[in-house]
Amino acid sequence: MGQILGYHRAGSARLPKRDVIGIGPRALAKVKRRADNWWEARKAAIQLAKRREADQARRVAKAEAKARAVPAPPPIPKPIRLPAGPPTLASIEAQIGVRFVPSMAAKANVRRP
Repeated sequence: MGQILGYHRAGSARLPKRDVIGIGPRALAKVKRRADNWWEARKAAIQLAKRREADQARRVAKAEAKARAVPAPPPIPKPIRLPAGPPTLASIEAQIGVRFVPSMAAKANVRRP
């Protein structure tokens, strides 16, 4: 240890004892107070961050549960294919399952060339 630091460490009648880097008891107490205040603020900030993270996780879990609870929309039914033009006699017969037989009166009204 250097000679001057030894003087500081020992102190004297006019000067207070100091640690080896030259900080007196009053200044050291001030530094300790500031360090303690900083540490308390840091711990509080850490706790706040943890609470916010937990709150965010709860909100996400709640939103995911809500999204799972929403029922799926009903399936869209298949479109019905309609014929392009007016129904023909054959398509009507196919739908109702009956075959029409031309009557004699209808045959009589047919003009033949």
